[in-house]
Amino acid sequence: MFKLENDKLTVLGDQRKVISPNTIAIESSEVFHMYSKSKVIEILIKGGNTQTYFENRKNVFSITNGNYTLEYSTPCPPYCN
Repeated sequence: MFKLENDKLTVLGDQRKVISPNTIAIESSEVFHMYSKSKVIEILIKGGNTQTYFENRKNVFSITNGNYTLEYSTPCPPYCN
């Protein structure tokens, strides 16, 4: 799960455990963008770039690597399963 706020990226793992940066605490009500782990890995491999871009664009959160972009995420909460 990902959240970009004030140009700072927060990454959560399973059960909303903070992965990066590991020095912050999050509230259970904070909304993150959830993608399938396999799709994130796929875009990193297929994109082939060393840089990955995370963007909030209007109502869409996107992850871009090379010519590949993920746009359709699930908001967590409410859909965290």
